[in-house]
Amino acid sequence: MANPTITALMHANLSEVFGQRDPVLRREAIARTYTDDVAFTDHAGTIVGLAAVDDRVQQLLQDAPAAFAFVPDGPVYV
Repeated sequence: MANPTITALMHANLSEVFGQRDPVLRREAIARTYTDDVAFTDHAGTIVGLAAVDDRVQQLLQDAPAAFAFVPDGPVYV
C-alpha cells in the first residue's frame, strides 16, 4: 500500500494541477505541489520550473475537448 501522503499528493497533482482549467487556481496548486526547480518530462521533452509546468498543462488542456478530464486509472505505487 502506498504512503497516504504520497497518495494524496498524486491525487492532488492529477485533479488540482492537471485537472484544473482555472489558471489562477492551477498556479496556486502548482506552487503547493512542486519545488521551484521542478523538472517535468513527457513525450514532448523535459521542462524546468513552475511557469513551464503551468504552460505545459495549459497547452494540454486547451488542446483537449471541454469535457476531457484526467482521472485516476488505478492505485498509486511507490
